[in-house]
Amino acid sequence: MNSGPAIEAYSRRAEDYVDMLGSIESVHAVDRALIAEWARVADGPLIDVGCGPGHLTEFLREQGHNVRGIEPSSAFVYSARSRFPGCEFWLGDVAALRDEDGRFAGVLAWYSLIHLPPEEHAEALRTLSDALRPGGTMLLGFFVGPRTEIFDHAIAPAYFRSIDDVRDQVRAAGLDIVETHTRTGDSHRQHSAVIASKELGTKGRTT
Repeated sequence: MNSGPAIEAYSRRAEDYVDMLGSIESVHAVDRALIAEWARVADGPLIDVGCGPGHLTEFLREQGHNVRGIEPSSAFVYSARSRFPGCEFWLGDVAALRDEDGRFAGVLAWYSLIHLPPEEHAEALRTLSDALRPGGTMLLGFFVGPRTEIFDHAIAPAYFRSIDDVRDQVRAAGLDIVETHTRTGDSHRQHSAVIASKELGTKGRTT
């Protein structure tokens, strides 16, 4: 999954990003509540994929969860380890989880896949599905549009995705849709979150 340009862009602006968006207070209250409730019912270890500066990883740890973060930007990992020494942070992208089949009860991908084009987005979802144990759940946050199309994000080009496209890709990854949430943010961009689960006794993706 080639997100190299986005990783470089975030690394160059890591300090500013941490100052502006690296605290739990920067996360919308509705989103905090959704993430907390999703994690509350997870029975086992969680992973925060593309955890950035680590504030959501720390948020979950403070609630008593066994959680670690994984992040491809070394600048963010350095910051997260310094600011949140009680958390474990791995340096790596989604592909680094290919050897973690069935390890996690919950996968959080909170706006961390927004820079991936459709084919790579689908591949990432398959990898995350495989990393879930049967009965586990994934919470995916993303920007919504009427169709999947690229737009100028403040850091690096990103994608709006239609809810139907995301649901189709999630199902193709071997997961069942549990809930879908939408809200309009202060920037007037529409936000969505999908919670999906892996059935007990299944191994994951469809072909």
